[in-house]
Amino acid sequence: MSHSDDGLTDDDARARLRRTVYALLIVASAAVMTGRICAVGSLDKLALEKFRVGQHLKRERAKLQKEGLDTEAITAKLDELRPRVEVRYRYNRPFLSSNDRSRWCTIRALVEHGTYEIDAVVAEQNWDTIDMVKHVGDDGRPHLYSSKPTLLPTLLAGEYWVIHRLTGRTLGTDPFLIGRVMLVTINVAGLAIMFFLLSRIAERYGTTDGGRLFVVVAAVFGTLLTTFAIVVNNHLIGAVSSLVALYASLRIWYDGQRQMRYFVVAGLAAAFTAANELPALSFFAMLSAGLLWRAPRQTLIAYVPAAAVVVAAFFGTQYVAHDSLRPAYMHRHPGEKLASIDASLKDDLAQATVSDALRTALRESDVEVSAEATVRAETRLSHTADDDAGNQGWVIEDDALQYVVMTDGDALNVHAWDNWYDFTYRRHPKDKLRQSYWSRISARSAIDRGEADAGKYALHVLVGHHGIFLLTPMWLLSVAGVVLLWRGEAKLRALAVLISVTSVVCLVFYLARPAEDRNYGGGTSGFRWMLWFAPMWLVAMLPAADRLLRSRRGACLGLVLLGLSIFSASYPIWNPWRHPWVWNLMEHAGLPVP
Repeated sequence: MSHSDDGLTDDDARARLRRTVYALLIVASAAVMTGRICAVGSLDKLALEKFRVGQHLKRERAKLQKEGLDTEAITAKLDELRPRVEVRYRYNRPFLSSNDRSRWCTIRALVEHGTYEIDAVVAEQNWDTIDMVKHVGDDGRPHLYSSKPTLLPTLLAGEYWVIHRLTGRTLGTDPFLIGRVMLVTINVAGLAIMFFLLSRIAERYGTTDGGRLFVVVAAVFGTLLTTFAIVVNNHLIGAVSSLVALYASLRIWYDGQRQMRYFVVAGLAAAFTAANELPALSFFAMLSAGLLWRAPRQTLIAYVPAAAVVVAAFFGTQYVAHDSLRPAYMHRHPGEKLASIDASLKDDLAQATVSDALRTALRESDVEVSAEATVRAETRLSHTADDDAGNQGWVIEDDALQYVVMTDGDALNVHAWDNWYDFTYRRHPKDKLRQSYWSRISARSAIDRGEADAGKYALHVLVGHHGIFLLTPMWLLSVAGVVLLWRGEAKLRALAVLISVTSVVCLVFYLARPAEDRNYGGGTSGFRWMLWFAPMWLVAMLPAADRLLRSRRGACLGLVLLGLSIFSASYPIWNPWRHPWVWNLMEHAGLPVP
């Protein structure tokens, strides 16, 4: 009878493996059920919709009866009215947040209207979003646009175009059917690919059956990626593409593969990761430098052109959409300086209309404004300035054009308008005039005002209400795993460097953001900006899981960490755009949260 390295017989080793699998699945199932129990609510939006529609039609029937219409005429009028009433009282929708609706708006606009302008889409019931900007379009008129980078929704619009052409259905008429089909083909299929590739990496670099199983179960149940599978988002896509790039690179780096297909896949996936997660430029740069050093010829011939395709598509779609190579979220401040005018014109700027003297001074500086142009004092001309920052200047509005005048010593500087987040709009002609959600900090929800205390922000990001290591404590094993990778086989140190350096660089990037941007990712179930690291952290977890599961105490500790992580992933099972359980527990206990 043969024995394993641990001195166990084959039968004993297989029995231990089975017990490990049983324990993993039991803990995973219990954690999922507990998370759902803690999150369940009784609101039935479908029933509420039917009730409100029924009540409205009942009132309309009573009115028609008073008018003396017969039963047949009343039925015909109510049948004609019902679709509009159902739209009016439609509370249930498959797109759960302004964040994902913003991308869906672009997808619809591209296919149904042939433009990136989303004015016509947000005018419809249940298609509103706060994640949008406003600037002048190709027709010289101001329009609304999604504030999200354009490449991902442009690609997704391709699938919607096929569905629309084949069926004639739209996201407006059939949002649940089309939305769910697309989410399955995008998110579920993407995660399935990620899980498959991760299992292959586990087989290649894991050393124990229990450790390999632990990591795969952690991937399938323990991260917030599956929580975000029910919405269109860049984090899940970024995570999938990061693992695809890592898998291809591992085949090149450690297995000595030199087929061009691995370099093409690595180039496409690494660049696409950066296109979806801006801080992933560090991952893209390190991977590119490493492959160029390891296999320069193949990298230049295959990797670089493949990555260039993604880079060109990113900036190309950006330029077509916004006539700018910069993403929309980089247009938050006064724009290019156009001219300087004499400070003595301050009194003229205090008037509601542009005086002749001011118009002449602007014209002499090659800035033309019409006689109908107006002036308003503005206390906040920067997206990151406080509401009470004092008078910073003036805004000259001339139909669709806007200019910013700011003081600079004895001069007044005239700038082009480039704060796309500060605007007013109407969803449709009869709608009230609305202010952009982002125009005033004081008008936002508490969490979107940002955390002023950088230390407190770092605390809650790491171990607090959005804590990476509190909500998903199994990542502690990933930290230990990086150390083990470094101290183990020398050839795996490159992997340890890639994972640790990119993780620290990106985490510091987010912690060092200005106060207004320190909002934990908004109303969401975790620190979503680091979600794309999940695949790499799972790979780093392998050596720690292998060592931990060799002892009973270690296995118990691992199961506790895994169970808590699965619980956190399951708690927001119905909607990822809700606060984590730690946040809700703090509120229940009366503890301060933003």
